[in-house]
Amino acid sequence: MMKIIAQIISFFVFIAGLSTSRAQIQNNFHSENKYPKKEDRMNNYFSARMAILKESLGLSEEQKAPFSQIYSDYEESQMFVIREYKEKFGRKDLSQEETRERIYRGFDVSQKLLNNKRTYADRFLKVLTPKQLEKMFEMEKRMGKKIMRKK
Repeated sequence: MMKIIAQIISFFVFIAGLSTSRAQIQNNFHSENKYPKKEDRMNNYFSARMAILKESLGLSEEQKAPFSQIYSDYEESQMFVIREYKEKFGRKDLSQEETRERIYRGFDVSQKLLNNKRTYADRFLKVLTPKQLEKMFEMEKRMGKKIMRKK
């Protein structure tokens, strides 16, 4: 009889252990720490992008620091233009008129981004050779396309 009671108690302890483990797994799965915050992901992406560019462009030690500063400024400037646009038109519930405005504002944003790129090209050319700059712009385009495919 004692053996049966011990087995029943062991069984309940085992079941309790399983349910506790399951609860811990679910808590870990649903915790906020599972995925990095958007800002952290963007910083990681920017750092990786910077490292790839420096490596692929074959920058000398003298070029790396000034390039990093100019590229950081360039990215920040480009993102400012994009954020400004998204703040106003990033919603999905736009009216027909707002959607029309978004289309035409998109043209303006594209032009601002292009003008910004042209301005920064002059700054980049103080640090990079024309071939390196051309390669950088090509790599940016390819990296952007890869990101868009993953979304």
